[in-house]
Order: sequence, then structure tokens, then C-alpha cells
Amino acid sequence: MSHPGPTSSDLSNFRTIYQLPTNPSTQDIAQLRAYVDQASRAASVPPPAPNPVASPPHPSTLSSFSLQPPFTQAPTGTSSAQTAITPYRSARLSQLDSVPPITVPSGDAQLSRPTSSALPLPSQHAQRYPALPVEIPGANNGDRILGYPPFQRPTSFLGFQGMTSQANQQRLASASTHLARRPTLPIRTQTQAQVRRASARRGAAIPPPSLPSSGEELVDCYIRDEYGRPMALKIRAKVYPPLNEHTSDYYAFRFHTNSFDAYINEQGLLHDYEFPLTTSVMEIMKKVASDMENGPFSYCFGHRQEHILAEEDLPLGLLGVLNRGRSRSNNQVYFKVQPVHNGMTLEYLTSGTPAERYAVPGICFKYSRFNLHFASEDEDEDLSMEMMPPSTRPVLRSRGLNLIGPASSRVAPRLPTRNVLARSEESFLPVPQLPAVLWANDWVPPVTSGVIDIADLEGTIFEAACGEDTDAPRLTLKGPNVAELSQQLVKHIESALEMNDFSKILSPTREFKIVYIDSDGHERLRSAGRGVEQETVYLAFNTFRKNESEFFLPRAGNYSSLAVTHSFSTSFIPRARLQTLSVLGSLAALMLVYGMAPNPLSPVFIHYMIHDCNFDSIHPGLLSEWLPELRRLLREWIDGDCTLDLAPFQEHFSTYHDIQISCLQHRDDASHHALAAEMLHKAVIGPEFITHPEFQAFLKGFRLYCANGFTFTKIKSEMDGGSEALLNFAWSSQIKSFEDLEPHLRFSAPLPPLALELQTILSPHGQSFTQLLHGFLKGSGVPCPTLFEAAKVHFSPVVDLSRIGEPNFRWAVDLYFS
Repeated sequence: MSHPGPTSSDLSNFRTIYQLPTNPSTQDIAQLRAYVDQASRAASVPPPAPNPVASPPHPSTLSSFSLQPPFTQAPTGTSSAQTAITPYRSARLSQLDSVPPITVPSGDAQLSRPTSSALPLPSQHAQRYPALPVEIPGANNGDRILGYPPFQRPTSFLGFQGMTSQANQQRLASASTHLARRPTLPIRTQTQAQVRRASARRGAAIPPPSLPSSGEELVDCYIRDEYGRPMALKIRAKVYPPLNEHTSDYYAFRFHTNSFDAYINEQGLLHDYEFPLTTSVMEIMKKVASDMENGPFSYCFGHRQEHILAEEDLPLGLLGVLNRGRSRSNNQVYFKVQPVHNGMTLEYLTSGTPAERYAVPGICFKYSRFNLHFASEDEDEDLSMEMMPPSTRPVLRSRGLNLIGPASSRVAPRLPTRNVLARSEESFLPVPQLPAVLWANDWVPPVTSGVIDIADLEGTIFEAACGEDTDAPRLTLKGPNVAELSQQLVKHIESALEMNDFSKILSPTREFKIVYIDSDGHERLRSAGRGVEQETVYLAFNTFRKNESEFFLPRAGNYSSLAVTHSFSTSFIPRARLQTLSVLGSLAALMLVYGMAPNPLSPVFIHYMIHDCNFDSIHPGLLSEWLPELRRLLREWIDGDCTLDLAPFQEHFSTYHDIQISCLQHRDDASHHALAAEMLHKAVIGPEFITHPEFQAFLKGFRLYCANGFTFTKIKSEMDGGSEALLNFAWSSQIKSFEDLEPHLRFSAPLPPLALELQTILSPHGQSFTQLLHGFLKGSGVPCPTLFEAAKVHFSPVVDLSRIGEPNFRWAVDLYFS
């Protein structure tokens, strides 16, 4: 059966519907291909102008169409009876274009099913391909309505190109023309890519800014046994002054550590110990409190109420670091009082979790010592440090911490004072009390460690002052004579006092050189060595001895104490006076370092200073050696009572107390025994307490404080024999008379020509050269005053010739031997 091919008019006005059988034959497929070829040739005919879009056909109209098996073409002609059908608009087109209406004949001709086989009509802007709807075998064709099934949208159909790729190409072309895009970059080579990756590689993490670590650790604070195992710790106990009422935390003083340590050390609030690791914190606190009570300032602690257990009656509060030592927004680290229980030992504090609070690096380790911080009052309990009642003279102004720390750590003055006190360098100190009964308890000297060797006194002291610091400052003094060197030494001491660090003065690397300029203008060495050092120190100290009445107050045993200029108006003491007394204290300590006695200062007074002004350290045995007459007088007074005859004591009270014994007639037993301590104090130290600003100025220089915490007063516990061994060594090396020198004289025989000449001269007088020299050393005064005046300018300033005319003057009085 042949079928006429479609014409151009057919394609314009009719929609042809075909149906393939379920199993199409080869002939059916060939007929379909022939029809498709004819339709392709007829596609070039332009379609008619589109008509207005009509309404969709009613379903009853479509139902009149029927299938014409097996392959039916049902053309319909145009007539007035035809009904317009809205054409299908494909969603694949770039825009909706109007298409000619599809007319359906009203006759008996029927459209073949399915009704959803209408193909999309081409757009005016797209290439038009006449396509034929084909029923897909095996599919649910009844679900398709005027288009492709929803589950399948083919891009090509029976050899015809679909519109999807064309729409995509148009969209991409438009986007590339009108939309912004990245610029075209040159192609990087492999080497450039590697360089870029290398430069973009993330570097090492950089820690946030922080203070430099001191580098000290807990292992530096251990004392080890012979097998290297830790057995004890070197401890530094710091007691903080009371806080004011506006703050509750204590500052760690990371920025002014040395200044703060020097301050509390001057107040008797810094103590160094060595304790086993098993020592409890309670024992350490009680030891510190005991040393404060028995120290020069006689601190007294308040007591808790009776319902508080004895083991909880702690005199101090233990401070722990807050926030593991991390600073707050103001860059400060704080302490806070922590509870203390029986199981807290040194080993407990330095291990595990407690170490984050009590063993924080950079705060709790300094100069190879484990720092324990204590509070002088507990902020939660009723515990306070009570000062002794003020004396009749004005209470001293607090220099406090206003120059070295926050206001929260300042010690407020007890009484209002005038602004003129700012001129002074006074410290707020409690007035010490003398014991009610002298020598009621035996004196127990501190345990010595033997760190300082008396055989090499200055060498071991210099090593202790600088420790293992290989970068210790070097002290170099150079001048034409010893007098020039002594002046330079005083200037260095003044600088050390200003910085509160004598590390340079006590440096192991020192040079004292006497030089001269030769004829060529070159500097030449004339003398150097230990002897020059000794002469320099002695001459610097001797400048004060030449003005003895200005600086020294005569006391018992032909010795002296420190002269005080302002007994009551202490706020008006000139700064120059205090500075000079500090230099004197430094030179007195240096005299002892070099094995020389700082005459005329009393050895008992020096002993009192070395023991941090502890009055109990002046024990009967010390007086028996240096002041036996005073010791005998005091023993008679102590053994008596209020009925004791006062006539033998008239000279003592007139000389040192400036009173008559008649004033003491109405004393009782208690006042009688209390006077014994006062008698000792005024005969050795003087009428003023050690808290006087001039005494404190002297003591500041005498301590020779170094940056690593060393002070000269530590010699009491770091030298075998303590301070008494040092006193014996210094004063026994002093030559006061010919009897001190005679056992050490050695005479070498002169050469024969000289011996013959001396014999010829001396034989008429019945003397030998040895007898002549002995007589000269034993004699006094100037043998030939006329010749002496001409030769006086050639004597070294080391020898004090101002008292040469006095009967007790000795040529060898100012010489020392080792």
C-alpha cells in the first residue's frame, strides 16, 4: 500500500499522526524513511504567518479521532468547519514563539493515539526540523500529554537534532560576551608553580610576646647527696608587708625584683634557709616567724581566738601564684593567700599540680633558690602583724614601695607626718624592744656551712657574691698613687649604693694598678696586686678616721660606735650625711673582707651588725673576749636586785646614761633587771636604737647587697666559726704595739761590707743593728723633728701622721700582716 508523500501545504496546515505496529516489518521502516526524506526536502518551504493563539481543544473533540492501522495518514483540509488547536510550545526553546494553529477536521477522520504525541514546533530563531511523534513500545504512553514523557527528554529523535545543545551553546555564547570573567593569565611553568607553593608555605608558629625567661629551674635549687639525688632545697622566704584596705591580692614584682628584695631585706622580711625536702610548710612558717620575732625589729604577731586549734594558729599566710603565673590585662602576676594543711611539704609544693601554684618558673626560682612567699596577714582570718608602740620621738616615714611597686603593696605610716619627710631616705621600722631580763636564754649561733674559707677570705667572698656568673662586671682602678685609687673606689661605692648592687665592687676580676707616664708619654705599671688593693681600701676608710669625732662615738673598751647627729629631728638629716654613712658602712665591710679591722669600731658592734642587729647575739662569751670589764659589771648587776649598792656603777651611768645613780634609788626588781639590757646597749651601741636613719644608712652599705642575693652579713652562716672567727682573724692581724709585731720579726744578715760599716758606727754606743731597730719600733714620737719635716712629704698617705706627736703613737700602728 502506497502513501502519498507530504507536501509543503500539508506541513503548514496539518499535523500528521502515525502509528507503528508493535513489531514493525522491514517494509514499514523503509516506508517511514522515504516519508522522512520527503519531509526533509519540503522543510525548506517557509511556514505561513502565525495566527493568534487559540484555546486548547476540548477533550470531546479529540475523542472523535480514531486509529487507522497499520500505518495511517489522516490529512485534513482547511475549512470553516475546522477547529483551531493551541500548538505545543517546547520548554527547550530559548523563548516562546508563536506557531500556526493546528486544525482538526470535523469529519469522520480520526487522529491516531496517543494524544500526547504532538511534537514541539520550532522557534523563529532556531533551525526548524519537522519531527514525527512515535509511540514508544513498552512505555506507558497514556501518561504523556502533548509532549515527551516526563522521564525521558531525548536530545535526538529518529535522526533529528534536539534543541538542548543548541540552547546551551547560545547561552554560553551570550554569557561569554556579556558577563564579567577572570582575565586570562599566562600559563605557569612547573618551576614557577613550585616557587609559588614554597613562598605560600606556612612558616613556624611564633609565640606571643612575653618576658624573657630567667632560665632557672627547680633542679638548680637542689642540694644533692654524694650520689646526685636531691635531698634538700635552698629556700628564700619572702614576707610581704600588709596590704591596704582596697586590695586583696599581692603583686609578684617581676619588674623590680631586686629592688623589692632589697627593701624587705632591710626590713628583716627576707630570710635564706636550707631545708630537707620532707620539711613541712608549717615548720618553715614558724621558723620564719621566730626569726622575725627575734630579729632586730622584734616583730610581734597577734594571736587567734581560743577556739582555733594550735596547729592552725599559723603566724603567716602562704601565698600561691594565681592563674598559673599568666599575667592579667595590666601585665601583672598576682599572689593570693592559700590554705595550709599538715601534708604540705617542700616535695609536695614542687611536684604535680601544686607546682603550678608554688613552683612557677620565672617567679619562684631566683639565684638558685626556691622562693616561698608569705603574707604578714591573712585576708580571711583575724591575723595581723602588730607593731610595737611608738617611742617618744616621731615615727619614721615609710619609704615603702611607692618607688618600686603598686600602691597596693605600700606600707602606710603609723602617724601623719610633714611633707618635709620626703627629703629623707628613712624607712618605716618598728621600734625594737630590749629583753626584760638580759641573758635569760643561751645564745645559739646559726649553723655554718663552710662555703667561705677564712684562709682565702676575699677570694671565696668574691665568688659567693657573683656566683657562677661568667659575665660579672670587671672592677678596674688605675692611678698614679694609692690616694687616687681610693678616691676612685669611693666613687664606685657611691654608684653601687645608688643601684643597690655591689657585684662590681666584689667582682672576682679586679685590677688595682699604680701607673706612671714615662719620658716617651707611655703609661707604665709601677705596682699592682693584693697589697695595692689592701692599701686602697684602708686609705679610703682612713679618710673617715681622720675625722673621728664626726663619725664615731666612743664607747666601752676604747672602742667606738656610730655617731648620730639628729636624735629627734630625724626628718631633717641631710642626704649627704646619709650617703656618707652608707659609704662608711661599705668600707667597714670591705676592711673585713680583706682581713683588716675597721678601727675604731667595736668588734662587738660589728658582730651585732653581722647578726642582723639581733641583740641576743651579744652573749656573755663575746663580751668576755672583747669587753671583759663590761661583762664583769653586767654580771654583778644581774646577780643583784633592787637593794644592790650602786656606788660601783656610778662611772658607768655617768658616762653612758648621763644620769646620776640617785635617780635609780626607787627601782624595783623588775626595773633593776631591765636596766641590764639598757646598760649593755648604751655601752656598746649607743643611746639610739638601730632603727635610727643614720644607723640604717650605715647598715645599708655594710650589707654589700649583690644582685644574686648575697650580702656580707651572710658570713655568719657561710663561714666556719661564723662572725666570731672573722673578728678574731681581723683583729689579731692588727698591729697595735711592738709586742704584736716582735714575734714576727726576722732579720737577714747584711752583706759583709755593710755589716762592717754598721758595726763601726754602732759599737761606740754598745748596740747592734738589731738592737737599734728594736728600740726604734718600741719608741714613740719623732726621733729628729727637723729632719722629719723635710722628709714628711715623701711618706705614703697610707700612714696617718696626724698624731705622731702623741705618746701612744706607734710607727707600725697602721700596718697589717697576713
